[in-house]
Amino acid sequence: MAGRPEIQDEVTPFKYWLIECGLSGSTAKVYAAEIRRIRADLGRFLAEQGAVDRYFEMLQELKPLHASTAKSAWLAFVRWVSTTMKYDLPVPSTGPRRVGLRGIGRQASSELLPKSVARAVHEWVKYTPKVKGIESHGLDLLLRTNWGMVHPDLQSMLRTPGLTSLRRLGAANDFFDMPTAVIETFGAWAEPRWPELRPSPETPLVPIEPGSMQPAPLMELQAALRTAVE
Repeated sequence: MAGRPEIQDEVTPFKYWLIECGLSGSTAKVYAAEIRRIRADLGRFLAEQGAVDRYFEMLQELKPLHASTAKSAWLAFVRWVSTTMKYDLPVPSTGPRRVGLRGIGRQASSELLPKSVARAVHEWVKYTPKVKGIESHGLDLLLRTNWGMVHPDLQSMLRTPGLTSLRRLGAANDFFDMPTAVIETFGAWAEPRWPELRPSPETPLVPIEPGSMQPAPLMELQAALRTAVE
């Protein structure tokens, strides 16, 4: 967006501003952590009114106990950006609207992941409930997975045809399986020279763009889900 200031590294000054305004250090720390999470989830859609509205609506649906704290942190951040940078970020609209994953705004259509990757994201989310012991939402699991967790030969530890094992989060010898076709699609997106060259272990399973070490933002993955079923 033209005229948009750089706010990528401003969370720490925001935290100190909150303390100067009278908030406790612990509350300021919580708010700063919320802003880091929101900024990562919204990615390039941070300044889009429709994206902000839908983000907080979905947060209210999926994590109602967490939504109030997140919204309070965002409103404080909006005030801080306006005060210190003279720039207005969107304030979540009020109202009873309920918008699911299919309600992601079309203003982002030019920014979406390729259709093949969108379909793979959709398949990943569909398959996630079949993985025993994983309670996280499919997109949350996807965001926390990197290529160092993928079986080096794209095989299943149980030798199941068509499946690839991934190391479970926080466990050295515990794995779960996902469709190999999905992993191959993610690989072709993450590394242009795939399959001759595999993405580095630190590369997110679905980066924001080929060769990037930054994962695709939650909002973009949600938009990919929408386009996959259109």
